[in-house]
Amino acid sequence: QHLPPAIALVQGWNLVPAVSITGAAVASTMDSDTYFTGLDWTRAYGFDTATDAFISFIPTAGADTAVVVGRGYWLFLSKAGSLVP
Repeated sequence: QHLPPAIALVQGWNLVPAVSITGAAVASTMDSDTYFTGLDWTRAYGFDTATDAFISFIPTAGADTAVVVGRGYWLFLSKAGSLVP
């Protein structure tokens, strides 16, 4: 039996990958609230290559807060936790 991978994160800023253990293709999207489930996060930043600008999102901000498989995000945590993709 295989356990899903877990990425240990610290309180404060963390650079985290958006990966899929189910084999989703690169550039597939996932809701940020779902992807960061179980973490006490307050803000995330990613880079939008279409607009050549950083984007910022917060928990429960709506449909435009998707993370993209294959990209990295700066994630601020109120307390340490583990990301399980």
